[in-house]
Amino acid sequence: EQIGEILKTLEETGVSDNTFILYTSDHGDMQMDHFLWRKGYPYEASAHIPLIVKWPPSLDSKYKLPRGSKIAAITELRDIFPTFLDIL
Repeated sequence: EQIGEILKTLEETGVSDNTFILYTSDHGDMQMDHFLWRKGYPYEASAHIPLIVKWPPSLDSKYKLPRGSKIAAITELRDIFPTFLDIL
């Protein structure tokens, strides 16, 4: 819900088309999946995290990837900084 509020505010203030949005989170805590707790296990619940990117329409020609695409490549949080540097 809160992400929706942020996106709504970007639209209302007229900066949505000039904003690069990246949504991610930390690794999962297992939550007793496989009777395990905490992070660091090689299971989907611990290793799979979202990495959602929305770039401004002005960058469409720079990225040949169609909007709404899903990529199965492995990413890490340390990939974020170089990604932002590539945008500049």
